[in-house]
Amino acid sequence: MLPTGDRVTVLPNGNASIEPAEGREDIGFVTPQAFDGSDELIAVPFDMVDDIEAGLEDPRRYNVTRLLGAGQTDAGAAPASALDDRAYTGLLPDPTGESGTVADEAQKFSVILRDRTGGVPDDSWAMWATRDGSDFGGFAIDADGVGSEAFMPGDYIIVTQFRRAPTDTERGELVLGITPVTVGDGQGQLLVDATTAQPVSAEVERDDAVYVGAPISYGALSRKDESFGLAASAVAEAGSDIYLMPEPDLPEFELSLMYQPTFLSPEGSADPYTYNLALGELDGFPADTEYAFTDDELAQVETHLHDLGAAVRGHTCDYGDFVERQTGIGLCRRVPVAFPSTHTMLYTAEPGISWEHSAKGGIYAEGTQRIVDGFVDDRTGVVYEPGRTERTVVKGPFSAGAPVVARSADEAGGHLIGGLLYPGFSVGGESLAQVGFDGTMSLSRDGRLVSETEGVQRFVMDMPAEPGRYTLAAESVFSGTTSVFAAASSQSWSFDVGEMPEEGYEYLDLPVVSLGIEGAEGGWVDGDEPVEVTLQAMAGAPYAPVEVESMTFEVSYDDGRTWRNVAIERDGGTAAGVLCPPRRAEFVSVRMTAVDTAGTEVAHTTIRSFGLA
Repeated sequence: MLPTGDRVTVLPNGNASIEPAEGREDIGFVTPQAFDGSDELIAVPFDMVDDIEAGLEDPRRYNVTRLLGAGQTDAGAAPASALDDRAYTGLLPDPTGESGTVADEAQKFSVILRDRTGGVPDDSWAMWATRDGSDFGGFAIDADGVGSEAFMPGDYIIVTQFRRAPTDTERGELVLGITPVTVGDGQGQLLVDATTAQPVSAEVERDDAVYVGAPISYGALSRKDESFGLAASAVAEAGSDIYLMPEPDLPEFELSLMYQPTFLSPEGSADPYTYNLALGELDGFPADTEYAFTDDELAQVETHLHDLGAAVRGHTCDYGDFVERQTGIGLCRRVPVAFPSTHTMLYTAEPGISWEHSAKGGIYAEGTQRIVDGFVDDRTGVVYEPGRTERTVVKGPFSAGAPVVARSADEAGGHLIGGLLYPGFSVGGESLAQVGFDGTMSLSRDGRLVSETEGVQRFVMDMPAEPGRYTLAAESVFSGTTSVFAAASSQSWSFDVGEMPEEGYEYLDLPVVSLGIEGAEGGWVDGDEPVEVTLQAMAGAPYAPVEVESMTFEVSYDDGRTWRNVAIERDGGTAAGVLCPPRRAEFVSVRMTAVDTAGTEVAHTTIRSFGLA
């Protein structure tokens, strides 16, 4: 939560959503990209920009990435010791860390901002960079809409954002621009006149669609040096219109625009729908930024949202950007949904646009958007074609997910092992993790226990420094109320480690055997026919297939009291088999083992992997 009460939620796939606090729905946000090109998420409400530039508000309390990295979820209450220790220039960290001095030949240069009425904007932000990327900085915009800096003679690029707030009778406006200037040729000021800007808007076919706002990103990436570029983003809320200043003459840069409006069906609609649009262009600003679409020009995805045995509330969050490279800041609009339900999702359907889908359902920790009992699903790299199609969210079956585990050396010279485990995970056309497991973790070396801890989905334990063969084991029980699947899980890996790398950090590729069944929905499979299963050894993040030397597969129809071996046909790390469940079986539990080509042994059991309908 930001000091203003606005809430920023970072999703498991790295994207994020912003929810204004009550009464702040029309403020909007500046989300500038750091001078050093890092992916840090900085989210500043427009009404806080002036206070930050004036030194009255701490910009470090709006660097979401750094705050979460320090374990802080309430930016206003975070102690000073937990804040970013870098110097800031306005809203952004100073990449040089130097205060700098003004040379005698420096000249005063002013930026003057005027909105579409000719008046001074309510809130403004501007930054600059030398055209060769050797220096960066920001302007402090005063009450007259003017910001001044002392510049050495040379070529510069100036990025601006400013807004006029909406009123009870008039819509607000958000104006964005990039402008090149030359200092030393008699040009001592730049007037950014919003009356020359073109509108950026979108219209959709359905007359009752409700526009709820849009993130928009724009930038200039050097063609000679891809490590240098200027980019900025903002979030326009529903009460404001967006305008873009004319395309600048910057031939040595690749210009980009990404505009991501969202429209929702009216509240309480019997046929809920969402328009998620990703509109823009690489290598130049679009000639026409007033977009209009019929439904037939979009992907119309009838989305079936299943539960796991208990009806829950949740949300979806869909992010679209260019396939070639991401230009946006990764902000998506959270859309409330019910599990189970059917929801029509409409998406920009172009070969150059890729979508990332996130869905959550279950019980949230009080006052947060963090699921503590439920499930989280992520899909990436989805490219749509125009037309009607279907998608299922929450499929199953469930087995162990590939863990993210690393060992490290701490500052005191000790060694640790830690990471993320997924006791209940589905990869059947999804990456869905169940949340709500309790249990214990243990680490053994050469058969002797060396460390153990409570908690399995996130864990850290002491680990000896010595090389050797270790066994990491987890015993988990699903303690939530939202699922009848993955009721219990056992996982173990035996692996070899050598000396700690010089950098003091090493990821451990610990494999699992995933389980796939075509046609699974909500964890259930048709039990009237033989069930064809696919097994795939996987490891890493993101998950990738791995080769194995051996693999076994067993099933139980009585929650693990008795087990039956299943004959499989294996080809490398992939195998297939057929189950013939007893007539009265209700759930199927699974047990897999494998040995990969590095000699790592894995064994895991999932009680109630899927149900038989």
